[in-house]
Amino acid sequence: MQRLRGERGVHGGPRRRSDALPRHAPRPRRRDLLGRPRQARRTRRHGGPDPDRARPRRAVLRRGRPDRHGPAHGRQRRPRRPPNGARLRLASRGGGERRQRRERRRDPRLRRRGDRGEFAQARRRLVERGRPRAPRAFHGRGPGGAGVTRVFVLGNATLDCVQRAPRLPRPGETLLGEVPRRCAGGKGLNQAVASARAGAETVLVAPLGSDPEGAALRAAAAGETGLTARWIASAEPTDYSAIWVAADGENAILSSAAAALSLGEGDALAALDDFAGGDVLVMQGNLGRDVTAAAARFARARGGRMLLNTAPIAWDMAQLLDAVDIVVANEGESLALTGEADPSRAALALGGALGAGRTAVVTRGAAGALLARDGDLATIAAPAVHAVDTAGAGDVLAGVLAGLIARGEPVERALVAAVGAASIAVTRHGTVPSFPSRREIAGLAVGGAGGG
Repeated sequence: MQRLRGERGVHGGPRRRSDALPRHAPRPRRRDLLGRPRQARRTRRHGGPDPDRARPRRAVLRRGRPDRHGPAHGRQRRPRRPPNGARLRLASRGGGERRQRRERRRDPRLRRRGDRGEFAQARRRLVERGRPRAPRAFHGRGPGGAGVTRVFVLGNATLDCVQRAPRLPRPGETLLGEVPRRCAGGKGLNQAVASARAGAETVLVAPLGSDPEGAALRAAAAGETGLTARWIASAEPTDYSAIWVAADGENAILSSAAAALSLGEGDALAALDDFAGGDVLVMQGNLGRDVTAAAARFARARGGRMLLNTAPIAWDMAQLLDAVDIVVANEGESLALTGEADPSRAALALGGALGAGRTAVVTRGAAGALLARDGDLATIAAPAVHAVDTAGAGDVLAGVLAGLIARGEPVERALVAAVGAASIAVTRHGTVPSFPSRREIAGLAVGGAGGG
């Protein structure tokens, strides 16, 4: 039986019966143009002999490679152990075991240098090594105690409208001023921001209306690092402050307080439920008398410390002095509380009314501050600066003072840094936008430590 070759036969001629070859006839060797026999071509294999016949290929985990577009001689293929000890799916092929063609590593992300996934704790060490430690605290609290000392600010939050003029208007006078600027403010919010920038973990408790002004204040507080705001819904509109600033930096402020006065005693104490011994409670005169007195008794019963900023004096604050550890008042407020026109005598009278071991601070603007404690009086000088806007300077001093005390600084050293922070704020415009940054306050605290 004979087999016919292709359509044209062996020699390329027409298909004929006589050209058919026997079934077992040897195939003639092809020749080149000179008539010499051509060598049979062999399949080229890169990388030496066939690995299938030499030895079975090892199971290899593929991963994303940053050098995939580089030269082939620079690439590497490393064996990898499967993550979490999972077994590879292997198929027997060519006398050995090889990975299936579509097997890939589940997590193609590049691993950090020095961590190849063999030990889970290696990655944890790299993460924990860069984490900051908890801040130093007082009263035995801190990393080994019950927790980090915090600052709770119970107060108000307002939307400030700041307008500059050549001078403050006289009664019945109309002046032309600059374009007004709106920013977050209110003594409670201001002092909470200053405390957080001093490095203390701060909680703000304040009533807020459900209006666009309240939404703006929520957004402003959310952008502060280290500050947690616990807003209490109020049926009243968000409080508003109109601030006039003269060319020499002096100011006059008129604020509404409907939302602040709507805060009830039950809501305030519920928001302070996690206040613990060693924490610092900061309050002002914006809230009602009953709420402020109840919060002061609550902080004293929990074993915390209380700082009272007497601005504004809307009611008699003398009844709270027995529950206060630190009182901060300006010259006008100290006069109203003690009847002493001289700032030094007013500071000593406030310190005596507080009792032994407690501190009275009287702020004096460009002259610095006075500190009275146990009959002793100290003067803290303020650095000489060119003031352009003094609005919010007292809040910066009170907030930084509370924040540094919560971090374990002595009162005298903390007051030096607080006076320096207030001096920075008066050189800038606005309230919260003028406050010094965390880095600036940290530099003041280090300088005060070195100078003490």
